[in-house]
Amino acid sequence: MARKRKSRARARLSLKHAEHKPSTNVDYEALQRRLEQWTPKRNYAQTTQVMMSYMVRMWEKFCQHMNLDPKSALTTGKRERFMVFFQWICDNSNVSKKSTLLGYKRAFKMVYEKSVGPMNAEVYQALHTWIEHELRESFELSAERREKPVLCYDDVFRLLQTHWGNPSIKYPSERQRLNVALMQQISFFTATRPRTLCYRPLNPERLANHYVGQESHSPPQGEQKEHFKTLTYRDVSLFTLPNPEGPKDLIAMEITLRYTKGWEKNPNPKKFILYEVDNLMFDATVLMIAIGLLDDAFKNKFSSVQDLYSIRTSSNRGSLDLCWKESILDVPIFRHPGSDCLRTSSCVQPIRYNTYLQYLHMLGEHSGFMEVLTPYAFRRGAGEAIEGVATQGQLQQVMNHRDAGIYQAYINERVQVDVVAAIIGQPSKPALMRAATHLGRSVDPRAPVKPTADDLKIVGREHHLEELEYFREVLRSEIISESGTLKKARDAKTELYAAYEDIVKKTRVTRLVVQKEAEKRTRDHFFNNVSSIEIDRQLHNRKSDYLDQLEAELDTKLQSGDILDERRLVTQLLVEDLSERSESIRLQARLYTVDTLVSLGRLTELSEPTSTPANDHPAQLASPTCEAKQDGLSQDARLPCETTHCFFCYWDQASGRRFSTRYKVRDHLKRYHLKQYDEHSTIQCPSPTCRDESIGGITAFKSHLASEHSYDVFAQRFVECTPGETATGR
Repeated sequence: MARKRKSRARARLSLKHAEHKPSTNVDYEALQRRLEQWTPKRNYAQTTQVMMSYMVRMWEKFCQHMNLDPKSALTTGKRERFMVFFQWICDNSNVSKKSTLLGYKRAFKMVYEKSVGPMNAEVYQALHTWIEHELRESFELSAERREKPVLCYDDVFRLLQTHWGNPSIKYPSERQRLNVALMQQISFFTATRPRTLCYRPLNPERLANHYVGQESHSPPQGEQKEHFKTLTYRDVSLFTLPNPEGPKDLIAMEITLRYTKGWEKNPNPKKFILYEVDNLMFDATVLMIAIGLLDDAFKNKFSSVQDLYSIRTSSNRGSLDLCWKESILDVPIFRHPGSDCLRTSSCVQPIRYNTYLQYLHMLGEHSGFMEVLTPYAFRRGAGEAIEGVATQGQLQQVMNHRDAGIYQAYINERVQVDVVAAIIGQPSKPALMRAATHLGRSVDPRAPVKPTADDLKIVGREHHLEELEYFREVLRSEIISESGTLKKARDAKTELYAAYEDIVKKTRVTRLVVQKEAEKRTRDHFFNNVSSIEIDRQLHNRKSDYLDQLEAELDTKLQSGDILDERRLVTQLLVEDLSERSESIRLQARLYTVDTLVSLGRLTELSEPTSTPANDHPAQLASPTCEAKQDGLSQDARLPCETTHCFFCYWDQASGRRFSTRYKVRDHLKRYHLKQYDEHSTIQCPSPTCRDESIGGITAFKSHLASEHSYDVFAQRFVECTPGETATGR
């Protein structure tokens, strides 16, 4: 059979060569003349192209300042012009670190080689020396490197415990809580980069302008269907392994990481095996099964979790695959808030990288870590653990490195060798070394997560926030006296309104910077002084109002009753140690945990405490889980949809997301639901009271929501109102 396939392949290849017109010596000579003018241009990854695009814009601004043509200036430029270019960058930007300029230098070299050709080695070395010595001394550039935090097993356990049990950790929906927990586990077990699990949108204009003299400076026209290169159901497979002596077979999971760094040039997918463990906090199979049941992703219909765990592998099989539906294979597992519903393809979008960063930042703060938590802390911790048990080649395979030298950038700055034990000849103390060399050493859950009023005032004065707000109000008053209202000035496109828009944007950005820096100032003050305050309190037996207040606030948060019952139960189940329990008890605990996770994933926890009685909780009334618990509560019995909920997702069986403002609800409706309709499409109202009614057109549907359901999130508002003054009152 194999010989026949090879003969057919040779026949097809022969036919292809027969159809191809052979080239003559004249054709080859013409090709040779064209190749004399050909310059090899390397293809770079998209993230690299974004950085190159930034350098192209900087070069074009520099050439405009110097009255030069960007292409000819780059082609005929000497090292002196390039040195002046980097001097101009330092003069016109807020560069404070030498490493930033060295990164610009590498990106500029890529732009040069893509636009002109290989850069002379002497020119590149002269540019490097100019940055290292002259620019560093002239602009006092810092050469200090920021410490790279590393997580160990104990640190990740603390994070997951805070993730499940801390009442202050809120997500748009409880499905997101399951997503974030599984993402942390996969990051820690596979040492993968975050882009493998998340989606980071890139500006197509930046990708189309990443070198000088590019033929097309505009992105492709028309709506392009984007292929999200993240982890999908196709990349994850659940299977059972025979366990004749136990009450059930073993369930394992194979994860294929296809879109690792450099996959465009050299596709080299990595396959990792994760399996059941007695510590359910680190059991990725439990979370994956719960997410699969939430999405109704299994090809076989399991009526309960018990049915899934009762599957046994036959004696003539080595394993048994738990297959997914064909329609869900390309659906991202970790989806963006608002994309939990799988009813329409327009709702499905993977979780974004910035959203995942915000989640980790929130987790790190509430867990009490001093450093800012990033996804690479998981990667460094995994690499450190794998290095102690694997060969050099296996470490390179896991970390996806070309050579062994790259891993040096990931090594923990705190030396992992017990030098005291090695020198004096006593047994090593690995537990002590692990506690002293990782993030958990400085952890303190009492650390404040919000800036104090004094720090906000101090940082606000440093950034001149009050002056910006004063100028904004002065411009606003002048616009109203000239045009009557801000809306009229906006429609007339006056110069005053253009200046007002600029000052509003600058004020908004400055306010965010002030908030971030004030928060850092408050936390730095705590971590810099908490040890001295704690020692004084113990030595002199004196009270500390500062620490007493922080401890009281922490106790209030942890003892708060504003937490779902399903979430409290999940926390109790996950922290339970099953290593010394019998097989039957382990099975029951696993079944109960998966069932509770599925119930939790269908709920939405309110962002703010509410005085609503427990039996009338809006999140519970909107939950299919509570329908099963309360004798089949129908959709008709739900409360009316508020303007802080999506009107489509609210009536869906798998969503109930709550937004912070009605404007975010409006953007969500336009982006995920109304985008698939045009002005003349027929839209079916999702409310059970008028489900059979069809509305013609988006405008009519908006009017229907406002008149019939008192759901008006599309009303036009004034651009800005003064404090204490409403839009309707003006």
